[in-house]
Amino acid sequence: MNRHASEYYHLQCTDTTPLDGKFLFKSEEEKHNIIGRLKEQKSIKNYCVQQQITPDLRKWVMLSLELVDYLDEACILIGVTDITDLKKNEEELYKHASFDMLTGVLNRRSGLELLSQQLSAGSESQEFIICYIDINDLKKTNDLFGHSTGDDLIKTCCDTINHHITNKDVLFRLGGDEFIIVFFQKQMKDVQQHVKNIKRGFEEINGTKQKPYSISASYGFYHYKPGTVITLEKILESADQEMYKEKCVHKRAKVRTKPTSKSNRTVS
Repeated sequence: MNRHASEYYHLQCTDTTPLDGKFLFKSEEEKHNIIGRLKEQKSIKNYCVQQQITPDLRKWVMLSLELVDYLDEACILIGVTDITDLKKNEEELYKHASFDMLTGVLNRRSGLELLSQQLSAGSESQEFIICYIDINDLKKTNDLFGHSTGDDLIKTCCDTINHHITNKDVLFRLGGDEFIIVFFQKQMKDVQQHVKNIKRGFEEINGTKQKPYSISASYGFYHYKPGTVITLEKILESADQEMYKEKCVHKRAKVRTKPTSKSNRTVS
């Protein structure tokens, strides 16, 4: 091990210091797998692995390994390249490509790709229920209080939804004020309970009166079962139609509860 490598791995060693090299690999199994490949291929290029440099420091490295003879012994020559910054940039690019920047949940592309993969998996596809969510009165909030408050409404709704679903469920932003929850391994009664909890969460926030707006949403569902011949577009359309029915009920309820102005009252 040369001086630069010793400094990189925070090791105090000399030419006679014995090293077992296990810190180079994630596990003993990975080490044996690499040795097996080297015996067959003689060299391995651009092998990327995350290494625990110190108890508090992890780095990504790219290893180039070659089986060589040194002083009549079979040895492994290992070149190490630090690619931690590159991996951080990759993660940042992945985040921008896959997540909605306002809410932090999956974006439209990633969410639709997830559903497409399920539909194309054939016999290996999972049963799922999607819940199509449309936030009520976002335009009204934007008009009355500005778009920054509208963004706060979207984020608050998203945070509340995330709080009331499980790690197996997936929430993504379809666009604007529309979101999709994909519920895996649940029946409709379980999904309905989650939605009730979400609605209750909205009501609790409204009850505090800390926000200038009132939070509510409309919901539509579609239950997909493996073997069903249907397109993703039709699934979303069906759930959207169910959501729209509830949206219409919400609008009619608002009209019924709207106070009548004095000028419109009939005097007898």
